[in-house]
Amino acid sequence: MDPVEFARWIHTHEIDQLFVPNVMLRAISEEVDPHGTELAALRHLSQAGEPLSLHHDLRELCARRPELRLHNHYGPSEAHVVTSYSLPAEVAEWPLTAPIGRPIGNTRVYVVDRRLRPVPVGVPGELCVAGAGLARGYLGRPDLTASRFVANPFHGDGSRMYRSGDLVRWLPDGNLEYLGRIDDQVKIRGFRIEPGEIEAILARHQDVLHTAVMVREDTPGDKRLVAYVVADATAADRHDRLTETLRRHVESAVPEYMVPSAFVLLDTMPLTSGGKIDRKALPAPDLRTVLEVGYVAPRTPEEEAVCRVYADLLGATRVGIDDDFFALGGHSLIATRVVARLRTALGIDVPLKTVFQQRTPRELAATLTAAARSVPEPELPPLVPARRDRPVPLTFAQQQTDLFFGDVLEAGHWNIPMAVRVSGELDLDCLRRSMDLLIDRHEALRTTFVKEADGYVQVIRPHVPGQVEVAEADDEAEASVLAGQEAARPFDLTSGPLARLRVLRLAELDHVLVLTLHHLVTDGWSQGVLVRDLSVVYSALLRGAEPDLPPVPVQYADVANWEREWLRGDLLRRQLDYWQRHFDGMAPAELPTDRPRATSARYESGVHHWRLPKDAVEAARRLGESSSATLYMTLLTALKVVMSARSDNQDVLVGVPMANRGRDELENVVGLVSKMLALRTEVSGATDFGTLLATVRDAMSDAFTHQDVPFVSVLKHSDKPTGGHAGKWLSDDPPVKVIFQIVNTPQRPLMLTGLTAEPFLMTHPPVTVNVDMEIDLYENAEDGGLAGTVLFSTSLFDRATIERFCDDVVAVVSTAAADPGRSVSQVWQVRGRDQ
Repeated sequence: MDPVEFARWIHTHEIDQLFVPNVMLRAISEEVDPHGTELAALRHLSQAGEPLSLHHDLRELCARRPELRLHNHYGPSEAHVVTSYSLPAEVAEWPLTAPIGRPIGNTRVYVVDRRLRPVPVGVPGELCVAGAGLARGYLGRPDLTASRFVANPFHGDGSRMYRSGDLVRWLPDGNLEYLGRIDDQVKIRGFRIEPGEIEAILARHQDVLHTAVMVREDTPGDKRLVAYVVADATAADRHDRLTETLRRHVESAVPEYMVPSAFVLLDTMPLTSGGKIDRKALPAPDLRTVLEVGYVAPRTPEEEAVCRVYADLLGATRVGIDDDFFALGGHSLIATRVVARLRTALGIDVPLKTVFQQRTPRELAATLTAAARSVPEPELPPLVPARRDRPVPLTFAQQQTDLFFGDVLEAGHWNIPMAVRVSGELDLDCLRRSMDLLIDRHEALRTTFVKEADGYVQVIRPHVPGQVEVAEADDEAEASVLAGQEAARPFDLTSGPLARLRVLRLAELDHVLVLTLHHLVTDGWSQGVLVRDLSVVYSALLRGAEPDLPPVPVQYADVANWEREWLRGDLLRRQLDYWQRHFDGMAPAELPTDRPRATSARYESGVHHWRLPKDAVEAARRLGESSSATLYMTLLTALKVVMSARSDNQDVLVGVPMANRGRDELENVVGLVSKMLALRTEVSGATDFGTLLATVRDAMSDAFTHQDVPFVSVLKHSDKPTGGHAGKWLSDDPPVKVIFQIVNTPQRPLMLTGLTAEPFLMTHPPVTVNVDMEIDLYENAEDGGLAGTVLFSTSLFDRATIERFCDDVVAVVSTAAADPGRSVSQVWQVRGRDQ
């Protein structure tokens, strides 16, 4: 149908109510002159069939016709229209994306998780529909009918409800927001992304006529968010770098991880016969045309090295010296690998922040050239396999037990657990053989600890059978308790192995797997490596095939010997000197407690589950971006403000764990490589928040450069007690009393052939702690925020005190984001008034 003729017909016949599919609504809004008199009689314009895009043309059309109201209807074919939403009469009051509204009469709707449990307001879930308008099922498809039309668990009258497969969430005003199909929802780098949200932002740009956003994986394992745009023809001529304009438009509204790495300009959007966008027909992006930056070839060896590393890590065919790291799809994890690759290629170390600040090969290569002309750093020996005919010394990372335990053998319960619920037919024999292969593959899991005259050493046993135990659980609650007990069960560090798997059987096709690793030989990164390996090995053995795993060129024992070979003498002294200057004269703040501190810090613990909402996280990201700081740096700064204000002490010390995986050889190594540093900051009330954030940012960058020596080693090498602590008393009263991290190591899901898996919540028994609190947050929260735990001392703090502490951190971020130029004392005062 010709939209121009159709609009003229509506106008001629003075039609006042119109219901059209989305494709026709788009066509009408594009063809009708918003300043003209056409459609003067139209009072109600309704659409359904596809998500309503509130693009520029539609907004302009309705803004020029104040009597016209726009209505968004939603309804699957299985129930017809079930919700309705009328947009405000004032176009200026329209939301960014159009809600689908509330249920109509005789209709009930529910938003549920995978187990059909209601989810809270704001949390995405599947939309289920019940009521009088429900279809009976699919003709001749009893299997499909049974899977989509299910018993309604919210009504005991035997009625059914329809599982729509649509992803929605409740808004605070009682309306529903449509987020897309559940099978369209994607994860990139651990972040859950709704492409429809980005499409709505692009559609608001005045030069955009049509848009589609999708995830492509043209190179296996390399997922990229790609935006396709049909722009106004005059706009494309007017802007020679339209894609950069659109990139900045999206960057102003969403966090970095939601910004598409590629923008593709199209003449027309491919459509299906039904008038919907044909996503399968969208072309793969060509980086040269996508970036719209003329290719400039590298001219120097440094530029060639950077371009080659970018092309390899970012999956580009070729990279020019003016191509932007973030525009090519770069992010923080890739930046870390860039640093490692450049060190291998050129023998030059660059700070991580340099990759973020000097985003093109031209800029980064200039820094590398200058560094090559300066005084060269001593070249480290290669990390290669070492002899196994003598005991292996503890690494600096393993010596961190002195900070938490009086003796290595007291650390038997220092575990890293994970629990996964799997549904389907589980092959226990295959699982046992998989664990055996993993323990054979990674020496760290066969390590034991023996005390000699000079201290503890590591002894690697030639072969240790894997531990896979099976137990029965009556229900989910009992399984949660049993899993928590298993996670806390100590290892025998003198005999090993230091990894075990417990299977809790709920039913024949329903199990909980609890994988427990000891922290002395593993860390968060190692857990991801082992989960990947277990997935590959189990699936291969089930097929009777040989597992195809990446090589492990060096083992953890090699890392220990290599570290002792180079981290000594002048190199060790230089790192120690840096940290001792950092801590000189330190008198760190101590939080006020609800109960007195003990002489020896051995406290009972509790867990507070902390969730930072999406708006607070996005405010923190924007605040950080204004100072070239990461989300972690921004939240750490806010945390320090709260600690200083509550303790009335400007000298604030926080424990900062570092992954310490800055070498290519360590990518597949299982072992305790991470180290805990301590970051000291003077928090003056007169300093503006932006300046304080820059101070924390620079201190973090310096800490990254000096992360080879953990905090405990600095204390042990100190000639005088630091903050009143020394040697054997470290675990009794550690100087670091607050530890904070955002866990961003690669999160690998367990994928076992023939099974579906999802995380399982354990009920942890109380454990003994010697710090005030340890905060662990994760960036892959379902709602785009942050979620995690605060392990705190119940001997010192009431739960309400910890909750107020967390609320204060969020309030400081929100207040500072509104005006980073405010002084720290003003931020604290305003945050109190706002609360």
